[in-house]
Amino acid sequence: RQDRSEDALAHTERALALARRTLAPGDTRLADAWNTHGNVLRTLKRTEEARAAFTTARDIWSKAFGPEHPAMIVAFGNMAIMEAETGEAERAIRAFDDGAALVRRVLGPRHPQVGSFLNNGGFVLARVGRLEEAHAHFEEAVRHWRETLGEGSPKVAMALHNLASVEGEQGELTAARAHLEEAMSIRAKTLGPKSPSYGDDLAVLGDLQRLAGGRERATAS
Repeated sequence: RQDRSEDALAHTERALALARRTLAPGDTRLADAWNTHGNVLRTLKRTEEARAAFTTARDIWSKAFGPEHPAMIVAFGNMAIMEAETGEAERAIRAFDDGAALVRRVLGPRHPQVGSFLNNGGFVLARVGRLEEAHAHFEEAVRHWRETLGEGSPKVAMALHNLASVEGEQGELTAARAHLEEAMSIRAKTLGPKSPSYGDDLAVLGDLQRLAGGRERATAS
């Protein structure tokens, strides 16, 4: 994979150099080239260079289209994912929340991408131990995707899985199990019981059963 990423970097470097030679500084195709280059740099963990590339793309898009444009949603999403992957939790959370707000304004409050920003923001919040905020993000993602994609969407199952994981950490084992079993039911129907996602659900279910068993033993003693 590393070799392929290095090959990809060589291609995006050449494409970016050509774009910079032949396009005006404010041309949105130049922003596209910077954005693609940033994604490859992010894959290679070259964080500062990736951040600079994404920032350049964002600035070109913002000047060309204005701050309230779908291209800016891409910019927020790429920046947020990069910050999350590199452990910059506060930056990532802020970018995910700003991205969700931007999607609501630009594409409408019922656009499914709102749920993606909420779910990803919740994941980062959970990772840094801000469980109440993570719980609220996942709950809202579940509600949003139920309304926009339908009860049986795999996206709903993903958010339910994440919600159950947080509830398990919070000690809300009954709610966690109910949400996880709903996620498993959706995934069994849509992805099949042999899918990796269903396996992830089984692993969390096993952990919830372990925690419940420990609580019962503590009560009995």
